[in-house]
Amino acid sequence: MVKYQSGENEKASLLTKWGLRKQKQSDLNLEGTLAKREKRKAPRIELVNNIFDKIENEIVEYVIGQGNYLKKLCIAFKRPFVVDNEKSYKNFLIVLGPGGTGKKYSVRIMAKFLSIHGLIPNSSIYRLDLSTYDNEKNTDKLFLPDLHKAFHSDSSIVILENFDRADSKAIDYLCKLVEKGTIRVDKRFSWKSGEMQDVTGAYISNTHDDISANGKYVILVADRDLSYVSKVFPNFILEKIVDILCTQRLSLAELTIIAESMLEDFSNKLTMNVNLFVNYSNIASQLCEIINMTKGAHDLENVIEKSLYNPMLEKSLSGEFHPGTVVTLEIIDGILFGNNVMISEVYTGKNEEALIKIKQELDCIIGLIAVKEFVIKLDEYITFERKRNKTEDAKISLNMVFCGNPGTGKTTVARIIAKYLRELGYLSSGHLVEVSRDELVGQYIGETAQKTANKIKEALGGVLFIDEAYSLSRNKQDIYGIEVIDTLVKYMEDYRDDLVVILAGYTEEMQYFMSSNPGLKSRFKYTVDFQDYTSAELLQIAEQMANKQGYQLESDCKKELLLYFDKKQIPGKKDSGNGRMVRNMVEIAMTNYVHRITAELENDSDNENSMLLKTVDFEIYDNASFDLESELEKIIGLDNIKKLIRNLQVQLLFDRKRREAGFDIDSKQSLNMVFVGNPGTGKTYIARTVAKLLKNLNVLKTDQFIETDRNGLVAQYAGQSSQKTQEIFMSALGGVLFIDEAYSLSSTNSFDREAIDTLVKLIEDNAGNIVVIIAGYKKEMARFMMNNSGLSSRFNLTFDFPDYTTEELYSILKKQAVDKGFVIDEGASNTIHETLEIKSAEQEYSGNGRLVRNLLEEAIRRQTERLASYKSDEDNKNEMILLRAEDFLVDSKYMFKDFDLEKKLASIVGLESVKDYLRSLYSMLRVQKARKEIGIEDSGTQTLHMIYCGNPGTGKTTIARLVGEILYEMGILANRNFIETDRAGLVAGYVGQTAIKTKEVIKQALDGVLFIDEAYSLSNDASNGGFGKEAIDTLVKDMDDNRERLVVILAGYKDDMEKFLDTNPGLASRFSNVLEFENYSPEELLDIISCMYKDKNFLLGDGTSEKLIKHFTVVKQEKNFGNGRYARNLCERSIRNLSLRISRTGDFSKEALTTILPEDIA
Repeated sequence: MVKYQSGENEKASLLTKWGLRKQKQSDLNLEGTLAKREKRKAPRIELVNNIFDKIENEIVEYVIGQGNYLKKLCIAFKRPFVVDNEKSYKNFLIVLGPGGTGKKYSVRIMAKFLSIHGLIPNSSIYRLDLSTYDNEKNTDKLFLPDLHKAFHSDSSIVILENFDRADSKAIDYLCKLVEKGTIRVDKRFSWKSGEMQDVTGAYISNTHDDISANGKYVILVADRDLSYVSKVFPNFILEKIVDILCTQRLSLAELTIIAESMLEDFSNKLTMNVNLFVNYSNIASQLCEIINMTKGAHDLENVIEKSLYNPMLEKSLSGEFHPGTVVTLEIIDGILFGNNVMISEVYTGKNEEALIKIKQELDCIIGLIAVKEFVIKLDEYITFERKRNKTEDAKISLNMVFCGNPGTGKTTVARIIAKYLRELGYLSSGHLVEVSRDELVGQYIGETAQKTANKIKEALGGVLFIDEAYSLSRNKQDIYGIEVIDTLVKYMEDYRDDLVVILAGYTEEMQYFMSSNPGLKSRFKYTVDFQDYTSAELLQIAEQMANKQGYQLESDCKKELLLYFDKKQIPGKKDSGNGRMVRNMVEIAMTNYVHRITAELENDSDNENSMLLKTVDFEIYDNASFDLESELEKIIGLDNIKKLIRNLQVQLLFDRKRREAGFDIDSKQSLNMVFVGNPGTGKTYIARTVAKLLKNLNVLKTDQFIETDRNGLVAQYAGQSSQKTQEIFMSALGGVLFIDEAYSLSSTNSFDREAIDTLVKLIEDNAGNIVVIIAGYKKEMARFMMNNSGLSSRFNLTFDFPDYTTEELYSILKKQAVDKGFVIDEGASNTIHETLEIKSAEQEYSGNGRLVRNLLEEAIRRQTERLASYKSDEDNKNEMILLRAEDFLVDSKYMFKDFDLEKKLASIVGLESVKDYLRSLYSMLRVQKARKEIGIEDSGTQTLHMIYCGNPGTGKTTIARLVGEILYEMGILANRNFIETDRAGLVAGYVGQTAIKTKEVIKQALDGVLFIDEAYSLSNDASNGGFGKEAIDTLVKDMDDNRERLVVILAGYKDDMEKFLDTNPGLASRFSNVLEFENYSPEELLDIISCMYKDKNFLLGDGTSEKLIKHFTVVKQEKNFGNGRYARNLCERSIRNLSLRISRTGDFSKEALTTILPEDIA
């Protein structure tokens, strides 16, 4: 805060400054005498008008080039003398305009005139700089007390300057003052010893709860134009502020007049202080033309003092100019001469020495040639734009976007630009404020704008550098990020005179960010690309960093570092050109050097400390050796695959030899591959081997191996699949990306399609920097590639992985056992072979290497259980690592050597028509098998898909399982796999997901039976093209594709199943076998429940059977009767009733505990 007061000497000085003629002083003194005579009289309107007419006529002699503004200023100060005002202030003014145009000076002159004329007690002015109240905390703590002190000072005028840089809460308080006349506060206070003290709740006299302006003129001042106030104050407040004034930019002629006045003042000072007489004619206009004026007259005063007065004073003190000398000044090529002696270079607003240092600092940066050129040309651009705008202080937007990977020098260049623009006179301080999203975003709506505004104000006069700026707007729902951007846009416009904003981040992300925020794009004219450093530049950076710390790099170390950096240079990789990586490496090397040299000195006292960094200090050795044959020897089987890999190696070696021999032959080819085959056939292991091979041959820069599947590529929302795919792809750059079960990416699903399209583009954009391997079942992959022509054209190499033979599986088993530290007994060979054959038949895919792992783990568990029966460790010491034949025996559930259909049918109650069908089916299949064995070809394959119609509990699931056994026994199906599901197991909640879910269930059922209960429920939304229809369509297609590997049985109520078939004609044609399951009779239900009791060791007492017959006869008439399920529920309920009965009677005899009596049936 500043308080202006003046005595007679200061008054005389001020009144002569900037063009006032000396004779005007006597006139003012005379007017002052007249005013004193009228001081005690109430000013009449005529007198007030006369006084202000005189002031208006005189003040134009003090303030140059602001005639219209000064007229309005006089009206503003006259207003309270002629217009009643109920507010606590005399008047509230806003004064705007460019810097150095006389805003505050004109008020000071006005204060002198008002004091002289007796309209205010004195000419002092109380000033508060509102830019110091730049956050809510210090506004609450300091602003109100300071404002209260200003309003209770003896000054009649309070200037609140830089209100454009004040915290919003300070502006809110001023709005309250305008609206209410005082500022109400939420506490009572008293004013003691110049301090504002909170006395809320205390019984103290002379307290207040508001702050009054106490009859002051309150004047808000800022270097802004008229349009700015509407951005700060609401309309209803602006309507209450009558006097909003604005100064005009000074012309060259007006600045020349001011310069002549200033030169006269400085000449008089030199005459008075050192008796030098200065002839300054004809240099005023030259000064105005060559000075880079951003603050109007203020710059003139600064330049004249630095370039003229101070150097002349020094030359006089040093004896170069003797007292009494007349010095004639002239300016030649920006140099000030006096009597042909060089005085100084005219200060043009640029610190040439500082600029040279900044340019040297810029030159020291390695690489970034285009960036350096851009920075240097900023000077030319600013000069050109100012000339084009025909004004020296025209402000041009210099906001920038820095695009590039981390560690490419963006922050360093931003710091240099901040200092550079300061020395060019564009920025006032040239500091850098570096922030990220976390420092701008708040925890709730409203706080974000406040945090962002505070950071912007902290950066005023310098550069606000927002790193990873793209993270500000994650999506349209990111309300906090949007709030940051809106606040940024607003304040960038408000503070464009003294602020540069630089947004930085990855190139692609920043391009998308700017395109999705049009409000930002129009405000950032410059985009600067920071290219990744080359390997040579990274080496230079390493040398530079080491040299600064007094270290040197050994010559061999330089070569190794160059090779290492070259391997790190992967186009498209976001950390390839990373200067930070180099800094970390150098720091590690220096630490390792200290440890190494310390150890060497301990062992050899003559060893000199050479400060030489060696390769070992950087820890960059690549110890990974690769031999293809040794890798292939580890693989059992897959001879054809091995041959293809060897051929690939030979081809790539020859390509390299051609290049080394200097032949310019384009032998580039796509190395993307398709691996087809069943699970567990070695695809992943071969893919890892390929990655090592390609890295060893320098085809790829790393042997990085990234494995993923559909879940790693596809998201649940539009637009996110592309992002997800790109992230996983970019993480694999330089190595191999392995996509397992790639066929699960559906070309009809929009999310999957998005992932596929992104993958195709990325493969094309990054050709040569990555190899993509897609894998899956042979048939599914063929269909997948056929449906995606963009992919098929980019995958020219296909590797077919066959199933392992039983002998190969046995070899894999032996190897895995040895790897685990076990030994397989030689006598176990036959048992293991037999077990593998049986297990393979039961597994989904016979050639599955994973089957071997599971079998071995099961054998180890059995061996452990077997050895646990030994009495002591000595008894089984030699057996601890030996796996015997008995450990590999197959469970009895896998043995179906003696299949007896009649025996199985005999265990099923009722269903005679169904049994007859099964007998006929079994007989037919036996005949077909016999015909095949003697070489008679079948005329065609009969469809075996079935539909079971009937009420719940009529044995449909039991019969379905039996059908599976029959088909397995006859060799129709490869195993007894039985998968039971319903609508919930097939239908998903998102478009495209149902097909995937249905395919997964079908895949589980392959080589067995898929039983779909209540299948009619799939048609509930089929007519509307819903998810159920998607499941049906997928089922029909996969039934056709796997007609020899799958039998589908649909089950449900008769009427519902008939309607279900009507909804899809394709279904009816594929299900020619329809079996009807009748409800059980009471007698059959009795047989069923009797079997249940028998299995649970219960007997039926006297009269119980009759009671059950009667009971079943009655309940059978009920709708939705449960048949066998009802019998099971009744059995369990009657056992509970028996328990209750026994607990009441207390009879716990064996007969009582096992006999179901009639009263238990309920």
